[in-house]
Amino acid sequence: MLNLQFLNLRKSGQIKEYHTGISEGLHGTIIAAQDISSAYSRPLDTNQSSPSGIRVNRSHSFSTGSSTGTSSPKRQTVFDQTRTSKSGKMKGNGPETIQGPFTTLAETLRSVPKSAGFNIEVKYPMIDEAEQDELNQFQELNIYVDTILECVYDNVEEDRHIIFSSFHPEICLALNLKQPNYPVFFLTDAGTLPMADVRCNSIKEAVRFAKQADLLGIVAASEPILEAPKLVQVIKEMGLLLFTYGVLNNEVENAVAQKYYGVDAVIVDSVLPIRKGLRGDN
Repeated sequence: MLNLQFLNLRKSGQIKEYHTGISEGLHGTIIAAQDISSAYSRPLDTNQSSPSGIRVNRSHSFSTGSSTGTSSPKRQTVFDQTRTSKSGKMKGNGPETIQGPFTTLAETLRSVPKSAGFNIEVKYPMIDEAEQDELNQFQELNIYVDTILECVYDNVEEDRHIIFSSFHPEICLALNLKQPNYPVFFLTDAGTLPMADVRCNSIKEAVRFAKQADLLGIVAASEPILEAPKLVQVIKEMGLLLFTYGVLNNEVENAVAQKYYGVDAVIVDSVLPIRKGLRGDN
């Protein structure tokens, strides 16, 4: 199962596969482009070159200074715009963070062997998230979902297995109501990050919402499942499938324990060792 996370819809309608955050408005984009262009068009000052004689690579792209150790006020202003003023986090599409092309969802659907299933996790800001990260512009929800579904239906092969998932309840509703072919799962962090929407604040509310919305199941943080395995039986008795995610899933013993408890699937980073552990391979 290929886990495609961090879908983002640009104003052009093209779907990219990177994390949440939106680009600056048109004016800010032009300023950023002009600044980047002027920065690379200026001749290199050989008297102030870096010790290695080469410019800073991608791994240093978050540095606020140039390779000469100084930064122009204009460039610093543009860099400052890539941070949110409340949390200090980097915006996903800031001019200092995007340095190369990203594979589109359409390209991925066409290129990956059809034997690989897709878990398409659809990101969309909740009201409190939008306020906290100062996301003052993003696509209307229905347009966003329609564009994703159009892309999937236009590029998917007939035998491809796909599921949709999202932390946003309204995204789950829209995905489930707008198409009949692919199951939808509600993602929940089980209240570890309190949200304004009550549906996002506990496994109990997640199960209630998923049942009422006729979703196939929920994807929960693994911590509460490992702490209270009886939750698995309660969720299954509601007729829902249960997947889990989280760093604890990368430990073989935790994945094996959840299989024993009745969890239907675990989302992991360490695929090979977890697969071997679940299959009982030495």
